[in-house]
Formats: sequence, structure tokens, C-alpha cells
Amino acid sequence: MRDNRPRSVNQAISETVQPFILILFLLGAAILVASGGIAYFKNGAFPAALMLWGTGAAVAASGTYYGISGNLKNGTVAGVIACLALFLFFEIGGGVSRLAILWLPVIPLISFYTQGFSRAIAISAAFAAGTVTVSVIGQLNLVALPYESEEYLIIFLSFGIVSLLVGLYQNSVEQGRKRLADHYTQDELTGLPNRTKLKEDLAAGGQAALMLINVDDFREINDLFGDREGDQTLAKMALRLNEARRGAEDARLYKLHADEFAILIPGEDSRDNLDLFARRIALESGRELVIAGVSVRVTVSVGIAMGNRNLYAEADLALRAAKQGRQTHAFYDRAMSVGDRYYDNARRLGRIRAALASDCFVPYFQPILSNSTERVTKYECLARIRDGEGTAMPVEFLDISRRAKVYPEVTRRIFSKAFERFRDTDCEFSVNLSLDDILNPETVEFVLEWIDRADLGRNLIFELLETDRMSDSPEVFEFLKSVRARGCRIAIDDFGSGYSNFDFVLRVRPDFLKIDASLVRRVADDENALLVVKTIVEFSKQLGVATVAEHVHERRVFDRVRELGIDFTQGHYVGKAEPEPANMPILRTFQPVVVG
Repeated sequence: MRDNRPRSVNQAISETVQPFILILFLLGAAILVASGGIAYFKNGAFPAALMLWGTGAAVAASGTYYGISGNLKNGTVAGVIACLALFLFFEIGGGVSRLAILWLPVIPLISFYTQGFSRAIAISAAFAAGTVTVSVIGQLNLVALPYESEEYLIIFLSFGIVSLLVGLYQNSVEQGRKRLADHYTQDELTGLPNRTKLKEDLAAGGQAALMLINVDDFREINDLFGDREGDQTLAKMALRLNEARRGAEDARLYKLHADEFAILIPGEDSRDNLDLFARRIALESGRELVIAGVSVRVTVSVGIAMGNRNLYAEADLALRAAKQGRQTHAFYDRAMSVGDRYYDNARRLGRIRAALASDCFVPYFQPILSNSTERVTKYECLARIRDGEGTAMPVEFLDISRRAKVYPEVTRRIFSKAFERFRDTDCEFSVNLSLDDILNPETVEFVLEWIDRADLGRNLIFELLETDRMSDSPEVFEFLKSVRARGCRIAIDDFGSGYSNFDFVLRVRPDFLKIDASLVRRVADDENALLVVKTIVEFSKQLGVATVAEHVHERRVFDRVRELGIDFTQGHYVGKAEPEPANMPILRTFQPVVVG
């Protein structure tokens, strides 16, 4: 993610003020030179004229340097010294130096801008004290002065007024600078330091530990309850994370983009302590949270990195590993590094290309049980690689095949073998269809030709993995119209996890809703999961849509699924995916698989 913050807040302000300061430099130099001319040509005071010309040259040189370099501090040193010298040698110049006095109020402007508010006040106070002292000396006639004491008071008053105005201006600039800095380094929703601030703190270096914390399935909360409730959920999570770090006062909490937080712990710490800290975060975050009047259990995943270099990138890799492994937290290790991942990706791509060349992509068939008849009535066709290295699951090759642009060929290999296996049978079967498949004209043509040629429409079910892009794609609805006209049916896969949109269901009107494993696995123990599943089942029944419980792995879950009135069951408790559908084409009576 690119950081759009300006290069420097000070630089932006400096560029705004720079022309004004430069004009003051040049004006002061012109006045000094003119004063020198008057001193020499009118009064014949050559020493005074020489001093004024030298001072003017110094001011002009410093102004020129500032105009070229933009460095106000270095550029004003000569000018400030020259002006102070001019003030000390008023007596030499006599009355002809009065015009030069007009440039003196520039000194507080420069001091405020270059030295900061507190030092500028000290400089101004010293200058004012000197002016008052000289005025008192004049009043007491202790020393003969070139000006009347009232003139010194005028100088003091003009100096004070300019100092006050410049002070107010500087204070306004500082407040604006602070607001601008806060805008770039503070999260508006939670008030916590943001990603930009975290990057700055990490750039400071030193040994530290970084935890990246992601709210699991946050998009689902937004979809179900709306953005407003989603924002309130993030604000509540920030409070819980802040509570979790109690006892680790040096740990700093940050709110990053979207649904992500971070905790930075300066200094060295043991892996065991960080492990306990991560568990405390998971425990504190996992307490029930009320969202729109509904009690929901929100969980987090944590990625942890330790060291003094590349902490953000390493913690991000650890976070991905935690989410992929469905763990509460994971520590970074070198196996997650970019080089190792590149090598692993290259190895997997080589295996994919070899599998295509040797025709090693095959469908596996997992039975789906009708809960009303207790008979297997359908099979889902799942992609596998089966070669000399063993059997590879989709997670090992689908993403890489997409990036390598061989995914359409993989899809067609699996589909052709599945279609061939079920042609001329009365068995219902389903294949998974992604948005990439639907947007590929060759794949769509291939599928429609197979349906027409083998008369598959009455038995074929397309399982759609819904995404936000799919719900907005007109090609999806055009494809669904085409296959439905041929008798095919539609299922929405993994409903209730990640991106799940009830509006999409209403628009598609599927024949089946497959309830996601993350809910089904917990339905016998977790009241929140049970509540969500009940809602999905009731919603489906009102629409006349059949439901399928995925990943049913044990008897307790199976019994609860049947109690809820779910129409079909799929999972290891019913049967694992196998290279051949069992007892085809005669569908078998259900006998539960005994798991270890």
C-alpha cells in the first residue's frame, strides 16, 4: 500500500512562507544600502556608509542563499548577526541610520520561524530589554545617544507588535501542523496511531516484536449488519485489544487499514511471553460482542515477528500462515520468506505443467446424503492432482494455476472427466464454477457444448463460490440463464463464510445453499454458530431453497444438522472424496464412516 503522506509537513509550510521571507531579506538589504548612500553622499560619514553597505551585502547574500537552497536557518545567520551589529553601532551612523531601523522587526520573524516559540520569546525579551535600557539611559542623560528616547520606545513598540503578530502566526502554523500530522498518523475511527505512524516507529530501528491482528470474517459482519455496525465493532475491538495489553505498558497499539490492528513491543522479549500475550489477545477478543442487538463471537488471527529488520513484512507472512492454518496465532519463520515461497511456487508450477502434460488432473467424488431418505443422492466432483508425488489438493495448485494462466485448461480437464463419468447415468453431480470460469468464453463454450452433446442438464449442478465481483458481473447472470434453460440447477457454495450476500441469493434464486464448514463444525457446541445456521435454514425455507451442510465430521454434528431441518449432509461422516463414486450407478444406502 502506497503512503500518500507529503514528504514533509515542515517542507510544505516552508514552501508557502519562503517567498514572503525572501522579500523581507531583499527589502532589508535595499534599505541598508540606501541608508549607506545617504550617510556618505549627504553627510560624508564614510565609516557609517561602509558599515551599512557591508551589512546590506551580508543580508543580500544570506537572502540569496536562502532563495537558492531554501534553508532558512543557515540563510539567516549572517543577516541576524549583521542586523545586531547595526543596532550596536547606531552611534557611528548617527541620524542617517534611522531608515535601517525599519528592518529590525524582521529579526523576531526570523527567530520565531527558525528557533521555535520558546527561544524566540527569549530573543524577543532580550531585544526588548535592551531597547528599554537604552531608552532609560536616554531619559537619564547618562550617555549621549543619536536618537531621542521616544524614538527608542517607538522601536520597542514596533518590535513588540511585530513579535506579537508573528507569534500568533507561528502558533497558528504549529496548530495546523499538528492537525496535519495527526491526520496522517491517527486513525479517525478509533483515535489510535495508524499504519503511517507504525511505519515511522519501525523505521526508528532497534530490537522489537510486532503483532499484526486481523479480525476474522469481518466482511461478513459488514454484509450482515451494515457499515455502521461494522465501524462500531472495530471501535469495540480496539478497546478490547487495549485491555489485552494491560500489564505490558510499553506495548503500543495501532489501527491499520480495514479490519487490521498492530501491537509493537519495543525491546527484546521471549517467544513464550509473546505466545502468552497472543493467547490473551485471542481470549479477550473472543468474548461475545453485541452487534445490532445480536450476541456474536468475534475472533482474531495474530501474526508475530521478532527482530530489528523487516518486521512488518514478516509479521504479515505470519498472519497469513495463521489464517491459512486456522490458528489463533503464528510466529514468523524463515520458511515463510519470499525466496522460499518463490522456490515453492516454482516447484508447484512445475508439477502443474507436468500434470497437464501427463493427464494427471482427475476428479474425486464426495457423496452427499439426503437426510430425509438416508441415501446418497448426489456427488460433488473435486479437483485433484494424482501423480508420482501422491495426491495434491486444490489449495496446492489452483491459485498458482490462475497466476500462470493455465487455470482454464485445468478446469476443462476436470470437467471433461466428470462429465464423461456421469453421462448416461441418472445420478446427480455438481462441479465448482468460479468467476474466472464464467468470464472465460472458451470455458463457457466448452461447458455448454458438453451439456448439449451428453444431455447432462437434468443431473448437473453448478456450485458458485460467491464473491463481490461475481454479484456485480452481468456475465454471471447471462451464464446462469443459459444453463438453466438446459435444465441445470445452481448451488451457492460456502454460504455463511467470507463474502455472503443475501441480496445475491435473492437475485440468483439458487436451488441449493451449501452452509459453510466454519459454521457447521461448531453447530453442536457454539450457540452463535447455531443461531446463524438457524437463520440461514429459515431464510432458505422461505425461498424454497434446499440446504446442504458441508464438512459434517462426527455424529453429534450430524444429529444437530438433522434437528435443524437441513436437507442434505456432506462430509467425512458421510464419506470421503474418492477417485470413483461408490456403487455407481446404483446409489447406496447410507452407512456412516467410522473415524478413528
